[in-house]
Amino acid sequence: MKRLVASLLLFQFASTTAWAARVPTAIEFRAAYCFRIMQWSVRERSSNQSMLEQELRARRHGSLPVQNAGLSDETLQEMLQRTQAEAVKEQASLGKLQQYLEPRIPVLEPEALRAASQKANADIQDIADLNGKCGFKCTHGPDFEACLAEKCDASNLLQRFSGCRDPSWLAF
Repeated sequence: MKRLVASLLLFQFASTTAWAARVPTAIEFRAAYCFRIMQWSVRERSSNQSMLEQELRARRHGSLPVQNAGLSDETLQEMLQRTQAEAVKEQASLGKLQQYLEPRIPVLEPEALRAASQKANADIQDIADLNGKCGFKCTHGPDFEACLAEKCDASNLLQRFSGCRDPSWLAF
């Protein structure tokens, strides 16, 4: 009987140990990738929102900032409203990703999660490089991402990003 109990405890420990280090499924890997992408995107949206608000305030006080000098106040206001709406959606997506991943993280292989985060960081760097190298071909505004996709051959990268903005593929 003692051997049976010891064997069962050993089996349970072995099963728990094996379970604690399981490789993420494709959806879990994508969720970890997207979680990092959305963290970055939420920060970017917040920064863009602050920049637009500052620019609108500066224009009201008579100084015209150089960055968006070619855009009207109305266009800037529309950009700000769109940025605010997108920020709300992205924050909700980030929350969904967090709800999905949080209970799974303790049982997932840490190296695989790091790999997802590293892939996301590489894509974030690619989008920053693309914006720096090719962004001059596109004017900032409502169609900036579409222009990047078309003129800068970024459609695959931007498609991965947009898939993260709408995590309807999550299994809950």
